[in-house]
Amino acid sequence: MTNLEIIIIRSVQEEEIRFLVEPQFPLGKLVICAGDGNVGKSTLMLAIASSLTHGEPLPWEREQSKRESANILFSQRRTDWRTRLSRAF
Repeated sequence: MTNLEIIIIRSVQEEEIRFLVEPQFPLGKLVICAGDGNVGKSTLMLAIASSLTHGEPLPWEREQSKRESANILFSQRRTDWRTRLSRAF
């Protein structure tokens, strides 16, 4: 059996968010890239992940200085509306 803990929101201490790349990529947080299909979201996110894991500039950065490399977890879920509707009925 799991014990649940009730937390009163006003007792929560606000933490400063640290960024790997400000303001797009907060350290230790989930980043979601959503949008229309076939516009390059996966390609963009994989290019970003590659740059970050190798400590290289991001694709849109002009500066060629190296950064500290980072560990990235990439997860992808593809579901179009037809799939969701067919499961709903």
